[in-house]
Amino acid sequence: MLQTVKEQVSKDGEEDSELFGKYMMFCWKGREALEKAIEEAEEADLDSLKTSIEGAEETRKGIEDHLAEDKAKQEDVQTAMAKAKTLRDSEASFFKKESDKLREDIKTMKLAIKAHDRGDGLTTTGIQLLKQISGSSDMKPNDKDAVKAFLQKIKDGEEETVPHKDQIRLLLKVADVMQKKLEALVKEERVELDDFRDYKAMIKDKSSFLAADIKQVSKEAEDLDEKMNSDKDELEDAARYLFEGRAFLPFLQPAENCSKREEEWHKRCKTRTKELVALTQTMNTLTDDDFLDELYAKGVPGPWKEGADHARIASRHAKEMNQEKPSSFQTDLFALALQGKNASFNKFFQVLDGMTNLLGKDGADSQPERFCGQSMNETEDKLKRLTVTVSNLGAVIAKHEKNIQVVTSEINEAKEDIQKLEKDILATGKVRKQEHDDNSEQLATDNMTVTLVSAARDRLHGYYSAEDEEEPETDGASLSEIIGPYLKKQDEGLNIVEMLVATLEEVKAEMKRVEAKERQEQLLWEASVRKSVKAHAHSVQILADKQGAKADHEASLNSAGREKNAKLKDVKATSKYLSQLQKNHTGFLQPVVCGRREAKGKPFTAPLPKNLIFW
Repeated sequence: MLQTVKEQVSKDGEEDSELFGKYMMFCWKGREALEKAIEEAEEADLDSLKTSIEGAEETRKGIEDHLAEDKAKQEDVQTAMAKAKTLRDSEASFFKKESDKLREDIKTMKLAIKAHDRGDGLTTTGIQLLKQISGSSDMKPNDKDAVKAFLQKIKDGEEETVPHKDQIRLLLKVADVMQKKLEALVKEERVELDDFRDYKAMIKDKSSFLAADIKQVSKEAEDLDEKMNSDKDELEDAARYLFEGRAFLPFLQPAENCSKREEEWHKRCKTRTKELVALTQTMNTLTDDDFLDELYAKGVPGPWKEGADHARIASRHAKEMNQEKPSSFQTDLFALALQGKNASFNKFFQVLDGMTNLLGKDGADSQPERFCGQSMNETEDKLKRLTVTVSNLGAVIAKHEKNIQVVTSEINEAKEDIQKLEKDILATGKVRKQEHDDNSEQLATDNMTVTLVSAARDRLHGYYSAEDEEEPETDGASLSEIIGPYLKKQDEGLNIVEMLVATLEEVKAEMKRVEAKERQEQLLWEASVRKSVKAHAHSVQILADKQGAKADHEASLNSAGREKNAKLKDVKATSKYLSQLQKNHTGFLQPVVCGRREAKGKPFTAPLPKNLIFW
């Protein structure tokens, strides 16, 4: 739209310039000269001038046709000459080739005749020439027969039977035939060369005639054009004075100051230039690439800062808790179990099993004196109680093992939940960052648009809302009265200003929508992160609780295992004592065993194996 207004202002300037130029021509000519020119134009026979111009144009068309025809003929002549020269060159080449061959053959035949006359016989080349001549149409039939017979006798070896003079005479006839053929060929070449020269001279004459005719007709065309242009100028001048001269005549006073009109024109040109500058600057404001890039860079909001540090900390904390720390032989497993720590009891159970086996082998026989004075019935009752206790402890151990499996499964589920929450936090962060980048780009574009449109609006409104300068008073008619007042494109300019204002309102409304959208998306994301972090912390707490529960079950399992092994040891010792009682038939332990205990005066203790290691 701005471009359209600018083009219209430029077009108006061109029209004003043309009109002012016509006025100034009459102004400098003066009123009296203009009145005289108008009178002469009124007396001029315009109809006759028009008829003369039309007739000249018709004649000019005929001359152009004549010139085109002559030029076409000249091209045909030049083409015919080129073809004739090509044919002549071909004939000359053929003549040279044939004449050179005949001269060479005549020379060869003369040498053959001399050799035969000396008695050396015919040469091979001479015989070949005779064969060629025998088939030529240039020799008489009798001579052809004689040559053929002579060649046959040569072939049969009867050459000596032919009279020597007759052979020479025959060979001379052959040479004469070849000489006459050469002379005929030379004569024919001369005739063709003369014909070509005559044709060339004719072509040259015709080309000269056409060139002269073209020159003459071209001169006639120039003279006719000069006359026709003179008539057109006269007709144009008459029309100018009759129409334009009469129109400008009232504005020309006898003492008209043309210089003042030029000063007014310069002022008008400055006014038009200001309007063009205002339009151009407005357009440049909206289209300058460097300015657009600078505005875009300034309008981009600051970089998006992640607000999920707490989520990352929680994630890192969970990962640290999930790392299993290696056990050490110096670690007190029972203390760890009592503190609720996560510990592995596999090593401990292996050692415990080894201790049980050793005690089962040696420890059952190491303290028989503790059964002194115990009857068989008491021993049987104790063995029953011990068996029930071992069975109950086995059930307790199985329950703890099952609980450990369940808790381990729950720990794995908690770890999976934590990993899923961490992935969700990262995924929502990426989505939020992309949303922020999109919103930032939109806001940067809108900010740039607001700046540009505001600058364009202010520039255009500043020009078209300003009051026009009043034209100074002058003697005689003013320039506005002569060629019309200068009218700024005020309506069009203000319409563009209104359009720019409407655009600004739309862009600002869009910026508010984008900013509200950015705030809403940020709030939703922060709420989502808080929820995810809360769930993450809950899952981490569940993981810690489950790990503590697992440690408790493992500690209880260890305690029940130790107690079971101790009871198993008692079962083995009691069973052995019962067997001894059953073999003794007295129902009591042998006195010698009890006496040994009394002799020592202290409890009996069996030595422990040296390879036993306490953890």
